[in-house]
Amino acid sequence: PARAGTGLNGEFTSRGKKFFGAAADQNTINIAANQALLISDFGAVTPENFMKRDATEPNRGQFNFGGADFLVNWATSHGKMIRGHTFVWHSQLPGWVSSINDRTTLTSVIQNHISTLGGRYIGRDHA
Repeated sequence: PARAGTGLNGEFTSRGKKFFGAAADQNTINIAANQALLISDFGAVTPENFMKRDATEPNRGQFNFGGADFLVNWATSHGKMIRGHTFVWHSQLPGWVSSINDRTTLTSVIQNHISTLGGRYIGRDHA
């Protein structure tokens, strides 16, 4: 669970909630005022785009975890929970995914993507 701490997250957790969260990415966190607010008031972060398909698997079988790793590492080093977002979605798909016309192939591609992404962050991703 996220650290109770002070600020909004402290208020939420003191009333039995798990956390009070925010969406963030590396650009957000690299702004000092934003980072201070995330640390003081939020118990969880959800990646804005770093776990979406176009960011994590721009080419079939070639994964890029740079942005997602940054956010997960930052969050865990600051005692924040991570909510994975979004492993499978209808939007922000690379062209190679959109061009798949075969159900069996698409199912295999989706399963591989979920297991690769989920496996990488197992134990650190809480949703």
